[in-house]
Amino acid sequence: MGMRTDGAWSTELCSAPRRYICKRKRAMFDCDAPLGMENGNINDDQITAKVRSPSTTGPLKSRLRSNDAWCPQAKDDYLQIDLGSIYKIKNIAVQGLATSYCIQYGKDGKTYKPYGLRASTCEELSSDASTEPHFLKKLRPFIARHIRIRPTQGSNKCVRLEFYGCLSENLVFGGYRTTPWEKIPSSAYQIQINHIQISWNDARSYCLEQKADLLSMSTATIAEYIKTRLTRLRPFSWWIGLTDRDYPTTYYWTDTSPVNYIGWAAYSAYSMFLNFYNR
Repeated sequence: MGMRTDGAWSTELCSAPRRYICKRKRAMFDCDAPLGMENGNINDDQITAKVRSPSTTGPLKSRLRSNDAWCPQAKDDYLQIDLGSIYKIKNIAVQGLATSYCIQYGKDGKTYKPYGLRASTCEELSSDASTEPHFLKKLRPFIARHIRIRPTQGSNKCVRLEFYGCLSENLVFGGYRTTPWEKIPSSAYQIQINHIQISWNDARSYCLEQKADLLSMSTATIAEYIKTRLTRLRPFSWWIGLTDRDYPTTYYWTDTSPVNYIGWAAYSAYSMFLNFYNR
């Protein structure tokens, strides 16, 4: 179901291809938030290694401040972490006696490049030999979802670690053209306006992959910004996160925002169509 230019609702099939808008909270930190190794936000199945290890020294022991540590089983063994989305990495904290590390990183889990200024050579990052948490030295920020890290020098190469950073402002791969995130002024949110036309379910899945959800508009500030942004574009039709999929006849926002503001319906006069999932 969607909005017509005269303010009335119109039925939309959830399988119909439409453009869509994702929305998420802006980083609550100055791009230095822990990304989930220590607190478990990075799931066990997102942490692997090149060489199979005993459970006592396996990849799952690589979480910062855990009781044990991951230990490489061969010279070229590495720890591999899927962060779940594309992040800007600002710091890496480690615990261990290794004194240098090599990092490779990528966005799609298939192609990796070595950290550093040279395309084919890994620029090793130095580290103190300490079992207390400390940052790798002189790390320059980089953008990645998938990271491989390998201790290269030291009397003992077992390690525990954590990544620090924030969601990247540009999340693009898999056939989607570059789509930047833009901040909504005077709010804690940002949006991503996507011109690829896909179904409601696919649109929501893509938003969720970006640690976001389909657009919700529960305040006048957000609604006013959406009105301003979309009236600059042609009168397209957009998927948003309003649905009655799980509760027939009762509409709700998929990101759990309260359905307590409907003033945005008046913006239909600007020839913008906002469509949502209707059973």
